[in-house]
Amino acid sequence: PYAAAGACAAITLGTALCAGFLLIRHKIKGDGITKAEMAASPAPRPYKQNLKTLALIAVPVVMGALVTSIAGMVDLVTVHRRLMDAVRTDPAGLIGQYGDYLPPGTAITELPNFLYGVYKGYVFSFFSLIPTITAMLGVSALPAVAAMWTRKDKTPLKVNVESVVRVTAIISLPAGAVMSVLAGPILSMMYRGSPGEAAVSMPLLSVMAVSGAFAGMSIPITNMLQGIGKQKLPVRNMIIGAAVKLAVNFFLVADPEINIKGAAFGSLGCYIVIFLLNFYDLCKYSGFVPNILKTVLKPAAAALLCAAASWAAYKSAQRVIDGSIIPLCLGICAAGIVYVIVLILLRTITREDVLMLPKGEKFVKTLEKLHCIS
Repeated sequence: PYAAAGACAAITLGTALCAGFLLIRHKIKGDGITKAEMAASPAPRPYKQNLKTLALIAVPVVMGALVTSIAGMVDLVTVHRRLMDAVRTDPAGLIGQYGDYLPPGTAITELPNFLYGVYKGYVFSFFSLIPTITAMLGVSALPAVAAMWTRKDKTPLKVNVESVVRVTAIISLPAGAVMSVLAGPILSMMYRGSPGEAAVSMPLLSVMAVSGAFAGMSIPITNMLQGIGKQKLPVRNMIIGAAVKLAVNFFLVADPEINIKGAAFGSLGCYIVIFLLNFYDLCKYSGFVPNILKTVLKPAAAALLCAAASWAAYKSAQRVIDGSIIPLCLGICAAGIVYVIVLILLRTITREDVLMLPKGEKFVKTLEKLHCIS
């Protein structure tokens, strides 16, 4: 309990220090608005009108930011209860599946707590890695998309949207694929002191890694929908995804043969639905369809090939090298090398993609001379 409290206290202290820094910086540097700009500004709108506008925009935007948390919210109210139903249905079957992994003396009634703890504590931390990275792309794309939409610059908007979707896919899909095929080695390395929990987590992470890829691709599209004034649509799509998650959890988690794996399948269905609906709405309301081959299919093909390379390299290295760390590192390195080569051969990366990255303008000329980008 003290370790858990310490972790929460660290987050609280870190957030408080960040807020304090921003307040002090604002006091010293201000907001960048000059007195002349303030004097030339139009008269403010009435307070009630501002409040209404903020509510109409802010509430959907804030709710849209909960996309990666929606599965966890549904799990919180369904998984433990349905696991208890599974225990009542077939306690012997569940003991047969997990008896070797339970701590000595654990009663069958504690099995739902054990499985849910493994699912949330061991698997969700990996699942959230991909969306955390791609969220930055969505935040950076939002102002540009909003400006182009306001000016009705359709051609630059199409190029920008395609670039964001493509870069998101280039990051999300290989990360999810490699994490899925190497779930066992990754968990064994990270949780050496808990081999039982790592073994239970392996099939869950194999599914949740793919869910993380779709969640990661959903977030920037959510931000772009907000940029074109459709901030309510991601909220609707998130509710539909949550309904899918709720239904899958309800039926599969209570099945003794599937049990906790049903929660992972529910998350996968949830984020696939959210991604597809967000992508459809982006195409419908932006007025154009991004090039599916360049934005999704080519990165997906490269991701599958790099995942296969990582698995082959890991299994080959495991035959001649003791332990799991070095084979795992070799598998990840093989995945990275194969992925880059396939991206270049398929001419997947464009000039605009590189310019989106920090200091991207410094790399564009070099990559163009090497004919690595289109």
